Amino acid sequence: MKQLCAQVLKEITEHLERHPMGEFYFGKLAASNPLLLQKLREGKVVTPATLDKARFFVREREARLGKAEKTEAAE
Repeated sequence: MKQLCAQVLKEITEHLERHPMGEFYFGKLAASNPLLLQKLREGKVVTPATLDKARFFVREREARLGKAEKTEAAE
């Protein structure tokens, strides 16, 4: 489980580097938990359902923002 948490934290961190958003805001939107990233960094317990929500949010946001970037580049 710790490896999964570390992997999700890495995915979120990379996503936030590409598409800036405050960490608390991310946690609130992605999993209704503003302290999500703090908990992941501290190695605290995060449920698999919460990790799934965060990953889904990242994928959806990547797709949406990637689509917007492609549209802007085409104009």
